[in-house]
Amino acid sequence: MSTEHEKSIRELEVFASFVSLSPTAIVPGSTIKRTPPEPDLLCQTHEGEIVAFELVELCDPQIAKVFSNPLAFGSEYIRTSDPAQIYHPRRNLQKLYCTRASR
Repeated sequence: MSTEHEKSIRELEVFASFVSLSPTAIVPGSTIKRTPPEPDLLCQTHEGEIVAFELVELCDPQIAKVFSNPLAFGSEYIRTSDPAQIYHPRRNLQKLYCTRASR
């Protein structure tokens, strides 16, 4: 993403899609984008609880480079690796977050 604003919009779109396709109890439209050091998103469940989400995108840098140019046509050979080997999601699972809702 070229700007933080565009990244925020994309995160909200992806999360809204996740909520619409999953059996989560998230109230549609309750999602709020947060800024560090808080988790990425804060939303409300149908039971009234506040839930926070930290989003991560796993994408090989070579694939991201090819798809970042929407004007490119044709096919391209890409040699990739497992992005989970480069980025370790477990790091995020070990973080402790403080949100305004939990203060």
